[in-house]
Amino acid sequence: KSVIFKFVRLTRVVRAFRLGRRFEAVVIIMRSLKKSLRALYVLCLNLFLGMVIWGSLMYFAEQGTWNSSVRAWEVLDDGAWNRNPFESI
Repeated sequence: KSVIFKFVRLTRVVRAFRLGRRFEAVVIIMRSLKKSLRALYVLCLNLFLGMVIWGSLMYFAEQGTWNSSVRAWEVLDDGAWNRNPFESI
């Protein structure tokens, strides 16, 4: 029974996309997306590289160790081991 409902929903979605071809605004948007696809790829690549580089910098800046008895990350702060202040994030 669930499969039938999923199939009906899928056919509705497909029908909506086919109906969108007839509207001029949708056609213009799709054409402009196709023409700017390479620029969108470059944007996504730059975003991905930025996330990887920034995440790596944060990883090396925090440099904590895992304390299995407390089950928390600890960082060396002024010569004393303290729990990571960003534990709740």
